[in-house]
Amino acid sequence: MERNPNLRPFVLTRAYFFGAQKYGAFWTGDNREGFPELAHTVSMLLSAGVSGMPFGGSDLPSFYGNQTEHTWVASYQLGVFMPFFRAHSHQKFKSREPWFQSIRVQKAIKSAIHLRYTLFHYLYTTFYFSTQSGAPIVRPMWQEFPKDERTFALDM
Repeated sequence: MERNPNLRPFVLTRAYFFGAQKYGAFWTGDNREGFPELAHTVSMLLSAGVSGMPFGGSDLPSFYGNQTEHTWVASYQLGVFMPFFRAHSHQKFKSREPWFQSIRVQKAIKSAIHLRYTLFHYLYTTFYFSTQSGAPIVRPMWQEFPKDERTFALDM
């Protein structure tokens, strides 16, 4: 097979190196269920973004564990704002496909995914600016509002 310089593979990793942002995306690793883990995910994405690795996300709703309906919905509602968005889990836990969930969760996931689609123009533009400037796709509040000292103490 001949190499086509106009095509490139999608590279996804959880261990990356300096300059890896040129080649692919990362995910935050094998996360567990619950709200503390969601908070860690936000922190990891913000830290990676300001460190030069902007294209990332986590396993939704988590890799390990079975979510409650409440955390299931919250995971997807947060996930739609992550640059990398996917449902993924360990095989011994409940399937992550929306159609295996309760009707209430299905409706909430559908609503969240629709929101992501309405944001596609914004997301694509933010990805483009990231490739041109190195700015993170997901930015901390202090980066968006550098003159507002109240944002400096926010950890998410």
